[in-house]
Amino acid sequence: MTDLSPAAQSVMDAAFSVYDCEALYSLTEEQHASMIAAAALCAVADQVVPETKEPRNRLEYELGNWNARGDVRREILAIATELRNHQ
Repeated sequence: MTDLSPAAQSVMDAAFSVYDCEALYSLTEEQHASMIAAAALCAVADQVVPETKEPRNRLEYELGNWNARGDVRREILAIATELRNHQ
């Protein structure tokens, strides 16, 4: 088996942390799978578009880029939230 990149390993670690959580064993199989997927997506968001502070230099390009990154992050995290709340 090959080693994973640090980004891929963080996603795997996030998924396994929920997979092996005894507190979640009372959930249905589908709910547990949703929690695992949500944890993995949150890790993906952290790796692909980590949360950043608004740029100090408010050039229009930089602010637009920062806003776009935030939009992507919110969309990924919205999917994770939906999966977490799936009944």
